[in-house]
Amino acid sequence: MVESSSSEMTTKVVTVAMNGVKFGFADNVLTLALQVSSMVRVQVFDLTGHLVESLEEPVVGSKSFNLAHLNRGNYLVRVESNNMARTARIAVK
Repeated sequence: MVESSSSEMTTKVVTVAMNGVKFGFADNVLTLALQVSSMVRVQVFDLTGHLVESLEEPVVGSKSFNLAHLNRGNYLVRVESNNMARTARIAVK
């Protein structure tokens, strides 16, 4: 049983490392925080699926992207980094 517990702990650590990208959206600014520096691709889609913004930049630690230039409305943001992708819905005001 102890070996199983140890294996589970290792799996959890690997999962955290693979999902090491956190992002938040407030005041029309998308902020990314990474545990490991890497190249990041940010894509913003309108709700009909059209790509309206695409950025690709190296990120070390954290980085902010101002999206205030977009028209008011709801969007989907896709963040990709190191074989990881996350998508979230945002509202530009």
